[in-house]
Amino acid sequence: MLRRARWLILLAIFSIIGVVSSIFITQRKVNRKKRPHISAPLPANTAFDSPTWEWEKTSGDKTRLKIRSKHMQQIKDPPAILFEDLEMEIHDKTGAKYDLVKSKRASLDQQGGLMYSEGDVEITTNLGVDGAPSGRLLKIRTSGVTLDVKSSKVSTERAASFEFDQGNGECVGATYDPSNRVLFMKSEVKLDWRGKDEKKPPMHLESGTLTYNEVTTEIFLSPYAKLQRAGFTLDAKDTVVILKHGLLDHVEAKSAVGRDQMPARLVEYQADFLNMFFTPKAEIQKLDASEHAKLVSTTPAGKTTVTANRFDMDFDVPGEESKNKEDGSTLKHVLARGQSRVESQAAQKPGAPPKGARILSSEAIELNMRPGGKEIDKVVTLAPGQVEFLAAKKGDRHRIMNGERIWIDYGADNAIEKFRSVKVNTRTESDPKPNDKLKKPVITLTKSQDLQAEFDPKTGQMSRLEQWNNFEYEEGTRRATADKAFMDSDKELITLTGRGRMWDETGSTSADEILLDQKTGDMTATGNVSSTRQPDKKDTSEGMLSSKEPLQARAAKMTTQEKNQKIHYSGNAIMWQASSRLQAREIFIDKTAKTLEATGDVISELPDQRDKPEAAPAAGARKKKANVFTVVKAPAMVYNDKTKLATYTGGVVLDRPDLNVKSSQLRAWFEVEPSKDGGDETKLDHMFADGKVEMVQRSPGRSRTGNGEHAEYYLDEDKIILNGGSPVVVDSKKGTTRGNEIIWYSRQDKLTVDNTGSGQSVSRVNRAEKKK
Repeated sequence: MLRRARWLILLAIFSIIGVVSSIFITQRKVNRKKRPHISAPLPANTAFDSPTWEWEKTSGDKTRLKIRSKHMQQIKDPPAILFEDLEMEIHDKTGAKYDLVKSKRASLDQQGGLMYSEGDVEITTNLGVDGAPSGRLLKIRTSGVTLDVKSSKVSTERAASFEFDQGNGECVGATYDPSNRVLFMKSEVKLDWRGKDEKKPPMHLESGTLTYNEVTTEIFLSPYAKLQRAGFTLDAKDTVVILKHGLLDHVEAKSAVGRDQMPARLVEYQADFLNMFFTPKAEIQKLDASEHAKLVSTTPAGKTTVTANRFDMDFDVPGEESKNKEDGSTLKHVLARGQSRVESQAAQKPGAPPKGARILSSEAIELNMRPGGKEIDKVVTLAPGQVEFLAAKKGDRHRIMNGERIWIDYGADNAIEKFRSVKVNTRTESDPKPNDKLKKPVITLTKSQDLQAEFDPKTGQMSRLEQWNNFEYEEGTRRATADKAFMDSDKELITLTGRGRMWDETGSTSADEILLDQKTGDMTATGNVSSTRQPDKKDTSEGMLSSKEPLQARAAKMTTQEKNQKIHYSGNAIMWQASSRLQAREIFIDKTAKTLEATGDVISELPDQRDKPEAAPAAGARKKKANVFTVVKAPAMVYNDKTKLATYTGGVVLDRPDLNVKSSQLRAWFEVEPSKDGGDETKLDHMFADGKVEMVQRSPGRSRTGNGEHAEYYLDEDKIILNGGSPVVVDSKKGTTRGNEIIWYSRQDKLTVDNTGSGQSVSRVNRAEKKK
């Protein structure tokens, strides 16, 4: 029984032990589950290792920096932290947006505060905390990136590519500072800017360095920049690209050289400083150039070059309705200021004569283009200017015009149609005249308040020139003035109207209208003509064409030929020289032949200075010379200065103070004698009258009349010879005398009669006896 009880006790004990063991084991399992997990041993030189890690830096209640990593490891020596699948949010001060940096692997230098990623890095800027973009998105992809944890500045020396909503690009080396939102591309920068119109080719940009300031939306390019889009290129030094709402707005460039090649049009420009303004579709709409600015526009019509200290160019941007949208912007307007110069050269067409270039200079020039920008429409100076017309070939004139304001209208093919100016002066240089031994060019100068010129579109040469209000003209020694002047360039004719006057060293002419042939020098004056011919020092003529006295004339019309050697007056012509006077319907002078012709109601007054005892002089007084005039009237007269003979025809009447002669023809001879006052004097020597001669001599209380076919009068002797056709003399005191030849001496009151076959008879009249 005891033995059985002992086994039962032992069995109970083992059962208790089993239960306790089971409870212990179970409890131990529970306790083990509750006990913290003991990590695996850390790798050598590792202070911390975590499969996931997240860290956030705040300023107040705003997040400044947030870092996430799927695996983070902290190294003891040198102190560093390694990240895998890193994402870093760099928030701005407002906390509204952030830049996101992604990298597969990165390391943080704890002592230097620098994070570095050897592999690929992607940076996206302007992300909103609400998930929507908060600005213009910019995505950068590169490698070898360093991040300054304190400043959040990111940099790399390796190749980088970037994308934004309207383009993409690449560079070598870059930095990005989120604190001031500035992206700097260090070298080999290339950028393609698409703009809003994706159908248009992108704007390609290249530069040594690029700095993009997101706050000011400015892009700085240095030390060079190159922009290219289809046919447009721009090469410059330091350049600034300004964006507006993320779109290309304008470009500021230094030392810029650009060109825009479009179908049938090339525009080239350069300047020390250049501003280009663009439309939202990146089309050029305005261009400002300053300091050594130059613009060259080449079209099938020709070439136009503009230079100035500054010029502003406006472009016509094609709209949706435009038929030439593929041509892009076309030049519409140019305003050049400061030493401005516009040179236009029309294109040379096969078979057509060459056209000379035109150069316009002024402090301010406005140039307007025709629609399409291929041809010039108008050019205006806003300050005093000069236009120069260059000769295209030998024989063409070289013209220069200066005016206070200048307006130029152009026609087809960039050919000038009309030119207008105020307060203007001109200079025209022509080829030397054939007889000019020195071969000097002929210089013509004009001046007036107003000027208008028309041009031949075929040759480009001026065809008509009109100047008015105080017109002045100068060519060699020839001068002219008038209210108005017209020039026919093709015919080389100048017409002066309204108080016209022309003069040179040979004399002067004024008239209502004067026509000058520039080619020959011939002149025609009409309407109230007044002329003065100066003495010719090389000539020694005397008589009716004395070379020592001015020759003056008035007429309805006057023409000159052969350098004023032939002069023709017509229409109530009156000509006088010293005391001599000639009147006729027409007067013709040939200085080469030394002849003078007058026709139609000819009246000549011939002075004769001789000692005449007109009155008893006072005691001790000198006897004075009295001017005695011989007046001859006839239908026609011819004078030959070589023989000093004047011949009157067609029925002549001669009058002297005491003598009247009528005849069919009269010849008068002149002679030159030394003057008592010094020098020489020309006087009438003797005259022959022929054909139905009738002579009447009168003195106080007495008259004597002679008739015959021929009469001679010698003025020095005061002698008259009458013969031919049974001459007869009737004396109011003595009666009638006949004879073959009758000679009387008026001064001596002596009469001699030669009666053929009956000898000579003499009669004398004693005046003293008659008075008794």
